[in-house]
Amino acid sequence: MEGDMEQKYMSRGTRIATIALRIFCTILLIISFIILVTNVLPLRYKDDTKKVHFYDVLGFKYMIATIILAAGYQVLQTILAIRSMKWENHVASPLFVFFADKVITNLLATGAVAGFIATRDLQEWVGREYSKYESSYFKMSYASAGLFLLGFFCSLVLSVISSYALPKTL
Repeated sequence: MEGDMEQKYMSRGTRIATIALRIFCTILLIISFIILVTNVLPLRYKDDTKKVHFYDVLGFKYMIATIILAAGYQVLQTILAIRSMKWENHVASPLFVFFADKVITNLLATGAVAGFIATRDLQEWVGREYSKYESSYFKMSYASAGLFLLGFFCSLVLSVISSYALPKTL
């Protein structure tokens, strides 16, 4: 009975596309995480050198928290979707997936914005306070936020797919 309901609201192609999008979103978020964590800004002022890490900037800490939540959710939903396809039973409630996709999409949108704003603010602050700064740090920070934004777009498409599937189950 549950497997019949799964067949009614999502075709096999849609389920495969959903799994692929979830995997792609997770990969984008993991790459963004790696870039963000490994990116260090050495600030040189006269004889003093300090390093700025992601945990020194509030916007980057928010990005990290959002990446962990969203990637964990995407991995969980991928596993459940694969299990659902293999055994033809529906594990997660379509209503839960609908609302969870909306929450994750909103978190990713705000996380991407936080990354871009934090990078820009840090770039302005470093430019004012120090005569030399590493431009590669800011390029990598923007790249991380850009990959994060692409993850948001994948999540947005997943959110739309879950919203189309929802009325067919009610």
